[in-house]
Amino acid sequence: MDDVSRELEFRHIVDQWADRRLGEMLDHVYFYTEPMEAAQRGERLDFSRVQRVEGQPEFQERRSVDQRAVRRLRQEVARRKMDLRRRPGERFTPPNYDEAYLAARRLMEEDDGY
Repeated sequence: MDDVSRELEFRHIVDQWADRRLGEMLDHVYFYTEPMEAAQRGERLDFSRVQRVEGQPEFQERRSVDQRAVRRLRQEVARRKMDLRRRPGERFTPPNYDEAYLAARRLMEEDDGY
């Protein structure tokens, strides 16, 4: 399947769900999709029940994970979290007030009745 047909497929899915509420989408996923129909609490989902669409590549579960990559990602996330804790003030960007705002504010401050 080429990228154009994949993009059209994704757009169709987005168009189908874009104007629906989140709860409706979650109800569909949790109650009306093949893996969830026979799901048992605490058990792994059975994705072999999913009906394949013509031309859609078969899902292959990856069992091997590059532990070094996982370790690097975890270290990077931990580093970023620490940086955010150390510099809480840097997350706030002060507003950039224009001249119209400042003039209106001066006028309000001069007006005794306001």
